[in-house]
Amino acid sequence: MGTPVVVMFDHYSVPRENLLNRTGDVTPEGIYKTPYRDPSKRFGASLGNLSVGRVSIIGFGVVYLKKSLTIGVRYSAVRRQFGPPGKELAVIQYPLQQWRLFPYIAATYALDAFSKTFNQHFIDFRLEAMDPGDKDRLALFGQEVHGLSSAGKPLSGWLARDCIQECREACGGHGYLKCSGFSYLRDDNDANCTYEGDNNILLQQTSNWLLGVWAAARASPAAALFPMHTTDFLQHADALLALAWTTTPITPHSTNQEVVAVCRQALQWLVCWLCHRTAATLDALTAAGQDQFSVRNNIQVYLAHTLSLVYVKWAAASFPEGSAERLWQAFRKALLSDCGKFKLHTKTAPTFVEVYKLCHIYALMSALDTTHHHLPNYAQVALTWFEAWVQEAHVSLQPVLYRLCALFGLNQLEKHMTPLVEGGLVVDRSLITAAQQHVRRLCGELLPDAVALVDAFAPPDFFLHSVLGNADGKVYQHMKTAMFTAPNATSRAKHWQEMVYAVPPAKL
Repeated sequence: MGTPVVVMFDHYSVPRENLLNRTGDVTPEGIYKTPYRDPSKRFGASLGNLSVGRVSIIGFGVVYLKKSLTIGVRYSAVRRQFGPPGKELAVIQYPLQQWRLFPYIAATYALDAFSKTFNQHFIDFRLEAMDPGDKDRLALFGQEVHGLSSAGKPLSGWLARDCIQECREACGGHGYLKCSGFSYLRDDNDANCTYEGDNNILLQQTSNWLLGVWAAARASPAAALFPMHTTDFLQHADALLALAWTTTPITPHSTNQEVVAVCRQALQWLVCWLCHRTAATLDALTAAGQDQFSVRNNIQVYLAHTLSLVYVKWAAASFPEGSAERLWQAFRKALLSDCGKFKLHTKTAPTFVEVYKLCHIYALMSALDTTHHHLPNYAQVALTWFEAWVQEAHVSLQPVLYRLCALFGLNQLEKHMTPLVEGGLVVDRSLITAAQQHVRRLCGELLPDAVALVDAFAPPDFFLHSVLGNADGKVYQHMKTAMFTAPNATSRAKHWQEMVYAVPPAKL
């Protein structure tokens, strides 16, 4: 899998008019012509078309995240075990269970919004490729699509892999039953980590591209500008790298909005620092006489590999400025058409579907909270109206949405705390303690909404195919039914006599 398809011709005449000529053509005189003077740009224009599989697999990972979390969280809300005298607690009430599962809920919402937005960008790229006006823009677009998809697929596949396993273990022994459905999820998702490119190899594609952008941006900051704007902040790398948090930017009193802002800045800084550190290591190894193959291998661990993952996590956590209008247009029609369907009254509890829709709106609003002035007037009006409408009808929903974003950001901050300290951004180590305190707080505050947030994206029971995750919460009834209706569940196995005769009689 992953091997490109090759068609070979042996003295077979192909009419010139039938040659694929999007990035190059042959004249009747036999002269090769291309609209791209720079070979790298011609290659870049072709790269994006090869990304369709990876873009799709990002969405596959989101589906597996949703299914595994639906099973794990619903089961945890039903299963009771231990507690104070005379009372058993649902296992979801235990802080450790929350800490194991809730960050994956936050990651699922973040990755779902990222996947949908990236898919819309990819559609735009394919449309531009059909009738390219600006060849240079198309080449840059293709490079960015390739770089982002090569990191997005590993992030999605590995998140789903880890989430499936965590949810399976969170269900105890029942999670290993065939009827739990986890085995099917594991079988389906494991292939995502290797087909369409092994994840670890794909990350090298992203880091190679980022290092090229970094080198070009050092010479000319404008070289960091790409159509999806995922690397725009590299223009300001010097200012970012000059940052040093001598006092913790997160305190016990920080709001979730403030926490999100800190996490975004930290991820931007980390991308810049890893670019700088990786490029410096690459130059040092080259100067030491190592060949290009050895150099690329020796910069992966702790450097290029981590760089690619941090870059895509930043993209998933924070939609860039330039994509604001495009993102709004992608969601606008669906969102406004749903407004009339919602029964939004201040005295009516929101439905799960409304929570789901508003979580996507939050992803949009949080991305635009500092960039909405770049939108056209109509979008500003629509966004203002929609935001006011949400605030009036569902004030109680906004806090849970900010908790999800803050938890996702803090989770990434914790995973990459070592380079943040090593690089000099985090000087005051109390930030580590403050981040951990906020994670515990957010998990506790998300407890009342956890089942609702999962129900919002849960598939119907028929598609979930798990006795542990049915919407009615009747876990034990469904387990009993599955066991009694399984083939040969109430009869002897056909080979029972062979098993009996194989046992030597007792000598008593």
